[in-house]
Amino acid sequence: MYKATENNKLPAKQGSQDSMCGFYTCANTVLFLFPELNPNYVFKVVFDYYIKEWNDAHGVLYGIYRNRVNKILKHTIKKLCLDCTVSTPYWSRKAGDIKSYFKALKDIPTPSVVIMGYEYELEESPDFYSHWTCIVDINNRSMTTFDSYHEALKIPITKCRLWDTAYSKSKPYRISSTDTIIVTKELK
Repeated sequence: MYKATENNKLPAKQGSQDSMCGFYTCANTVLFLFPELNPNYVFKVVFDYYIKEWNDAHGVLYGIYRNRVNKILKHTIKKLCLDCTVSTPYWSRKAGDIKSYFKALKDIPTPSVVIMGYEYELEESPDFYSHWTCIVDINNRSMTTFDSYHEALKIPITKCRLWDTAYSKSKPYRISSTDTIIVTKELK
């Protein structure tokens, strides 16, 4: 995967609009892989497509699910004529276990960005928030994010688990492997 230090741009931030992470993840993925693009134009493509396709405020107010993230991302890549592939290896089946999930992600070709959906359970409480983020590097210890919100730059792998129903104070990141989208830039 790309190393975060190879790309000097910072991710676009969604501010206090916490339901906008799906939109920002689509744009930040494209901008990380193609830093020469104009961010304003990339966001225009993202939101123009959303308005044309769904024309509702629901996604803006409450967030968007994987089908919409995937469609917006693919449309943006196509509209901008970008040479990259999009894959969803766990779309119809959950990863077997967290170890094999991270091993598979570490083995993807470079340059790539992994779009990951997860929930984070806040300490001392079973409350949680759902979030989409861009993962731009994975090693044996952590994932490096290129994130639009207040997410940590490094998420320790020891704090992650695959989707389950049990609350875990020691592993607050509940990853939905079926909400994993991999975007790989084609090198010429």
